[in-house]
Amino acid sequence: MDAATYRRVKLRLILKNENISTTVLRCDMFLPYKDENPTQSFPLFTIVLIVLNCVVYYLEVYGQPGFENLIKMYALIPCNVNRINVYNYNHYIPFISHMFLHVNIIHVASNMLFLWIFGNNIEDVLGVIRFYGFYILCGLAAALTFYLFHHNECTPIIGASGAVSGLLGGYVVLFPAARIRVWFMFFILRLPAWFFILLWFVMQLSNLYGEKLGMTNVAWSAHVGGFIAGFILIIFFKKKY
Repeated sequence: MDAATYRRVKLRLILKNENISTTVLRCDMFLPYKDENPTQSFPLFTIVLIVLNCVVYYLEVYGQPGFENLIKMYALIPCNVNRINVYNYNHYIPFISHMFLHVNIIHVASNMLFLWIFGNNIEDVLGVIRFYGFYILCGLAAALTFYLFHHNECTPIIGASGAVSGLLGGYVVLFPAARIRVWFMFFILRLPAWFFILLWFVMQLSNLYGEKLGMTNVAWSAHVGGFIAGFILIIFFKKKY
């Protein structure tokens, strides 16, 4: 067994034996693959985010210090938040760094797909600097929501979809009538953005109770918190024309 294969096997064993909450964007039965909403400017920061997430995932699998140590250092762990030293800035890093960690290729690929579909249009409206602030604040809101649900637990949370959920919240405000192309079984549908995102949001809400009972390792609460933050924050972030 070569070193790369060994790391992948070890990663699967860690995930099997550790309780790790992931933020992975899903909409059962409906898989979006593009929108019919061309941008006017080059989506620089959206592409940078996608590349950065992919590079970090590569380092998780093939690099040092390895996935297990990265989780300990950079995942957001609610019970650790309760012990934060307000004067130690290193304790605040996981609030940002957890957004760039993913557990497997499907996890990172699905989140990056949603980021590309909905992020480039948000960046087109906000510009690079505002888009950066918007994305990070949505991710922080998602993390805070997860913390409120699990403040006494030591379950780590990783994944970009809390922040990406905020992009969906902003998108439905800015482009409710835009068409989203989705795979549905063997068919391709063109759904209004408001309808697709409403279906997605209802699914997140319907899974909150299961998350609270520990029946799932998907952080649905982070999705809900990120979405609501994006839905509200986009009003203050969008440019005035």
